[in-house]
Amino acid sequence: MTTEEIIITILSSSLVTSFFTAYFQRLLQKSDYKLKYFEKVTERRLHAYEQVINITSLLKVSTKEKEKPWSFILGSIDIYHEFMVKLATTVLSNIWYSDDLRNKLTELNIFLKNLETEYEFSNDLEIQEIGKQYRNDIRKLSNEISTILHRDFKNLNDIDKFNRKTGKSSKVFLVK
Repeated sequence: MTTEEIIITILSSSLVTSFFTAYFQRLLQKSDYKLKYFEKVTERRLHAYEQVINITSLLKVSTKEKEKPWSFILGSIDIYHEFMVKLATTVLSNIWYSDDLRNKLTELNIFLKNLETEYEFSNDLEIQEIGKQYRNDIRKLSNEISTILHRDFKNLNDIDKFNRKTGKSSKVFLVK
């Protein structure tokens, strides 16, 4: 082999090596970006779902004085309004929820708003009576939300499924 052939061989192998290095570096960067994206989306979804857990925890609490228990969130006008602010904040994170969970939270919100519209919540005793009357309905909604949460947690890190499915189904709810 002549000196020229050796130099050409070295240069061509260097070019080929550089090409493959750049190609694989690009693949690794894409993969790293995708992993960071999945991690960030999963983190945001987890935070949003934690808000829903806080909401369902409040829905499951009952209070009792002497007679029939009532739902804690309907224990006083102030507690109800605090809960509705938390619910509104939770509903605002709806981009991160499954369609089923989004629909169920909307159903809960409308159910409570319809109660407020129908009964006007003039004092704490009245709201407690309404809490007694609708305690089982609120617990049922809470249990349905919890069931959806458990199902969603199994797929929380499946971002591809989340991206394909989100926003494809929504229900229409009747507001009184």
